[in-house]
Amino acid sequence: MPSEFNITPFLQKGENTVSILVAKWCDGSYLEDQDFYRLSGIFRDIYLLARDKNHIRDYFVHTELSGDYNDAKITLDLETVGDGNVETVLLDLHGNRLDGGLNKTEFEIENAEKWTAETPNLYYLLLKMGSEVICEPVGIRSIQISPKGELLINGVSVLLKGVNRHDSHPTKGYVTSYEDMEYDLLQMKKLNINAVRTSHYPNAPEFYHLCDRLGFYVIDETDIEIHGFTTRFGGGPGYEPYHMDWLCEMPEWEEAFVERIRRMVERDKNRPCVIFWSLGNESGYGRNHDAMSHWIRQRDASRLIHFEGACLLENPNTDEPYRGKSAAVDVYSRMYPSIDEWERICMEEKNCPVFLCEYAHAMGNGPGSIEDYLRIFRKYENAIGGCVWEWADHVIEKDGKYYYGGDFGEIPHDGNFCVDGLVFPDRSFKAGSLNIKQNYADLFAEYLGDGKIKISSDYRFRTADETVTVTLDCDGKQTRLLTQKLNLPAGESMVLEIPLGEISCNEGAYLNVAFSLSENMPWAKAGYETSFKQFILLEKPQNLTVHPGGTIAVDEDKEFITVSGESFTYRFNKMYGGFESMFCNGREWLAERSTFGVWRAPTDNDRSIKLKWGTYYENYRNNEGLNLSSMHCYSTDLTEVTDSKVVFVSRCNISARSKAPIVKFSVKYTIAADGTILHEISGKVRENAPFLPRFGAEYLLTAGSENISYYGMGNGENYIDLCAHVKMGWYNTTASDEYVPYIRPQEHGNHTNVKRITVKDGGNVLTVRAAEQVEFSAGHFTAANLENAAHSFELTPRKETVLRIDYKVSGIGSNSCGPELLPKYRFDEKNFKYTFQVSAAKLEKENF
Repeated sequence: MPSEFNITPFLQKGENTVSILVAKWCDGSYLEDQDFYRLSGIFRDIYLLARDKNHIRDYFVHTELSGDYNDAKITLDLETVGDGNVETVLLDLHGNRLDGGLNKTEFEIENAEKWTAETPNLYYLLLKMGSEVICEPVGIRSIQISPKGELLINGVSVLLKGVNRHDSHPTKGYVTSYEDMEYDLLQMKKLNINAVRTSHYPNAPEFYHLCDRLGFYVIDETDIEIHGFTTRFGGGPGYEPYHMDWLCEMPEWEEAFVERIRRMVERDKNRPCVIFWSLGNESGYGRNHDAMSHWIRQRDASRLIHFEGACLLENPNTDEPYRGKSAAVDVYSRMYPSIDEWERICMEEKNCPVFLCEYAHAMGNGPGSIEDYLRIFRKYENAIGGCVWEWADHVIEKDGKYYYGGDFGEIPHDGNFCVDGLVFPDRSFKAGSLNIKQNYADLFAEYLGDGKIKISSDYRFRTADETVTVTLDCDGKQTRLLTQKLNLPAGESMVLEIPLGEISCNEGAYLNVAFSLSENMPWAKAGYETSFKQFILLEKPQNLTVHPGGTIAVDEDKEFITVSGESFTYRFNKMYGGFESMFCNGREWLAERSTFGVWRAPTDNDRSIKLKWGTYYENYRNNEGLNLSSMHCYSTDLTEVTDSKVVFVSRCNISARSKAPIVKFSVKYTIAADGTILHEISGKVRENAPFLPRFGAEYLLTAGSENISYYGMGNGENYIDLCAHVKMGWYNTTASDEYVPYIRPQEHGNHTNVKRITVKDGGNVLTVRAAEQVEFSAGHFTAANLENAAHSFELTPRKETVLRIDYKVSGIGSNSCGPELLPKYRFDEKNFKYTFQVSAAKLEKENF
């Protein structure tokens, strides 16, 4: 918060020197223990302000709407120093004078243009006293709670689709310029975000003016967090959430608490974007919080009061029950509940707004499972939304490389726990960012059948004027069916009728409905896609039969089965259960023996389950040791040999040393005379095993296996619970481009619902076809390469390409600081089967 010092009594004629001493630690440090890097200095503007002796000391602009929310009254509280009059002038949105006069403090407006995040309409109030003129933006809006617990802005229920934001910059630390703040907000707009929690301190004043102008609802948070008290005594991974000797209960600290809320409210009280005053973060709950709330209610009754601690802990100074919301706050707020707990809260607190001040921890690859939270937001009227944790990865950039906690020898530290942003440090988007964009969308499409598409608007105030485009995708070929500019009033729906006709496809037909900006906006140009939805019209399973014809030769000894045809020779190791060589058309495709595996490089959101999977040698006795697991072959039997095909079955398991097998499986290989290899896999997971990271075939392809085309969910990485941002289609990529540079290397690059994959090297192509679907990834790093590197810059791409063809990959979730992965997104089946086919050929008709 700004500090003001009247230095007039100390000035002397001539040149004066003003010195500032920055104290690294003080008693206020006990109230400022947020989860971020510890940096020292002055991070916001310093300026000298010379004013007339007679001047405006303070003002408070109040707006009041009529019962029908059409007309408005603006009232101005003025505090001046010295004698003199104040001339006030009210200007409309276009700068035209509406009213004004000497010492005029009340203004009435008929059919007022109201402020919301969707319609950030601003009037301007000019205040002139002496030589000074102040231009104050004025947003007319009201904030209420309905009897059903809805959050009402101007009488209309709104949903907060928000994000938490720290001041963070990779090279400037806490220093964020006007341009930095504006860029953050413009990027948020691109992701359909409409709310920001200033975690966990007030932002620079310019930030709020930007939110007024661009349109964001703001939860303005006081600079109070006494996080350090939660782990004073150690002894476990959890927090001590409250103790009577915490500062929030000490009377001698009351003024320190109240002063912080007072300074924030007095500074930001005229900002229409601010809808909640927040009493801080993770600081227990006690008498001093009650004192803060009491002061706010005396000063500003127009906004709601928020504090998660007052909803989580019993206040010993009252007779209120343990559960539920304290009278000190207006909103029931929680962090990181499970989906079931969140829904229970919405049902039990049915007359009160319920809000997730933090959810969907966006650390590394993720967050997943967002649509499950949004389903609750839209199901219950009192579920007013939430704020994803958090906006941007915290890093220190040095020599073009990103570093995090502990990299500079400091103790204690939180490692990469603050690398937890929805966007990268440079604010570029991740899969998690784009997934949020889709889930936070304001326009929805629903396919009703027979070519009818229902378009619904989730806008609460503005008429949707986006352009809707409908295309038909058959086997990856696009046909545009309709382009139309919408004129859809807020909250209403319409039905489009599309003449589809007879649909013919070999693999799949999909209807794509996309919404884009019709005009340039401050955050994006016309044509920017705001959201889309894809509908399955037809999907055909593929009949992967072995075609007769041609001749084939087989040779078997104690160690190998060697199969040869006109243009290929394959060598299979019977002892290890994998192909040693796949030589076709003069090219060797395998750099190492093929295998099957279950391990993936743990994501940040795997930080709890990986303790069961096994990633720390010290805990090897108590986990499955999956990071050290490998495939073991029981037997390989040649079962059928004809002139045109060879069939053999390999029975295997995957286990770690000194561990019971985690999965037992068999693979039936059928090799045709044309070189096609049919894989039919049947597996059984051990009954008492935890859910698996994945299961699938792994091929290390020789150098040059770079260009990849696939028919599946794209473009970009996706997982079973992180896929709203992708759609079915044909996509071209490279093994190098599939890499996602998460600050700490981890699992990435997966694709779901994949029907076909082709890998090209010059004139040679390796093709994978799925009977129904597979998941796949391709890149230049093994799971061990990723897991053993602490930073992305430590990785050196290998020349070979790692190709995974998986039955299933578990979802991502947000368990880095949140609930466990939902069961429906886990690879938790005990019995499974899948089939795919691999073939190599000279490139003829494949489209790259």
